[in-house]
Amino acid sequence: MICSLLQAVVLVGRGGRNTCPDSAVVVGSGDGAVCPVCSKEFLGRNRRQNLAHHLLTHTGTRPFHCTHCSYRATQKAHLKRHLERRHGLQIQDTPAGLSCYSRQ
Repeated sequence: MICSLLQAVVLVGRGGRNTCPDSAVVVGSGDGAVCPVCSKEFLGRNRRQNLAHHLLTHTGTRPFHCTHCSYRATQKAHLKRHLERRHGLQIQDTPAGLSCYSRQ
């Protein structure tokens, strides 16, 4: 559960009952995770992860930094795309993070 982000992330279960113990408000319907800022509802298997990514748009947090310039991104995929397009690097995901190779 992601209740610490923005004070409350409301998870709504079947029948509209609140399944998040830290929240006081039930928003939305069906099985979903609801953004407490804009009330956008996320459904499906990855609803909590999708909501966590979405909340970054409201907080302004950009945890992924480019080592070549001042660019910062909210998602690793966005940083990877930046490195490929702006710096001409070929990127590979590894267990330790992103590895960069120059294109030839």
